[in-house]
Parts: sequence; C-alpha cells; structure tokens
Amino acid sequence: MLITSDGMAAAAADGGAVLTLAPESDGSALEAAARHSGVVRIAFSAMGDGRGFSLARRLRAAGFEGRLRAAGPLIADQFAALARVGFDEVELAPEAAVRLPAGASLRAPAGYRERLLNSG
Repeated sequence: MLITSDGMAAAAADGGAVLTLAPESDGSALEAAARHSGVVRIAFSAMGDGRGFSLARRLRAAGFEGRLRAAGPLIADQFAALARVGFDEVELAPEAAVRLPAGASLRAPAGYRERLLNSG
C-alpha cells in the first residue's frame, strides 16, 4: 500500500528500477542514490528510527529530484515530517495501512508563515 499526497494507492507503478537504501547507508551509497533515475526507497527499521529522515534530507540536498519512498513501520503522525524532508510516498504493509485514519495522505501542513501570507 502506498500513501502519497493524493491519498492511498493499492500498488506502485514503478516502471522499473527501485534502489533501496538501508538506514545505515554510508556516503557512497547516498552519492549513488543521488544519481539514480528511478525510485529511491529508504527503509526504516523501526518507527522510532530517525536515520531515514536524515538520509532523505541529505539525498535531496545532494540534488536528487526523483521519487523518494519511505518504507517500514511508520505511522500517520509521521507523514507531515516525512513530507517536509522530501519524501513523495510511504510504503506500508497492508496490515499497517488498515490502521490509518480515513483520508490519510502525505501532505506537509502549511507552516505559520505560509498560512499568514495566504490569509488574505
């Protein structure tokens, strides 16, 4: 099950290469991922493991512009933080997806400044 900014999708249409980075990936793996043209999937080993957030931020800072997928035991409360560091989608096991609130999506909420500027 994939969660995107549009909501839930049943399956991924990856069209080919998916490069998976482990939470303990080093700088050389990150450099290779930054040059990857397909989907980069960052595996989270546990809900409280923050290394995937750091990898995503570093990967975006290195110039990666492709689809970035978080995968693992994540919860809806983490979705906004995932979007803020650059993830485009979250891959969840079906048994985890059924516990999501209705309408769950990977949208970063507007920050205070953005809400203030758009208030009229």
